[in-house]
Amino acid sequence: LNDNLILKSAIGVNNFSLMNLDMHSSLVRLLEYKPGTGIPLHTDSFTAFREKYGSDRQIKRYFVAISDWDWGHFLQIHDKVIAHWSVGDAYEIPEGTYHLSVNFGIVPKYTLTITGFVDE
Repeated sequence: LNDNLILKSAIGVNNFSLMNLDMHSSLVRLLEYKPGTGIPLHTDSFTAFREKYGSDRQIKRYFVAISDWDWGHFLQIHDKVIAHWSVGDAYEIPEGTYHLSVNFGIVPKYTLTITGFVDE
């Protein structure tokens, strides 16, 4: 359960608390979107996460911006298109909600996804 120790320590215990996530069983992924790339519309099943960490608790996922918004970068969660973010802005992607993330601009887009159990 000690995956992603470097990324988790960079995020910090206080930020996991703000997101109401159990830091120890969270999975942090660093994503680079090169110009002209993206992840098409989909929903998350969290199957691999549940297989690794169990399935007995509620799961949350967040998109966290680690580069400022630039032209052509956007995130869509259900019918809301999100742009103009700043480093550190975070958006919850509720389980079962259609979403996508793309970079149709000319500079790379860097984000984190943080998936974890709700800290009860």
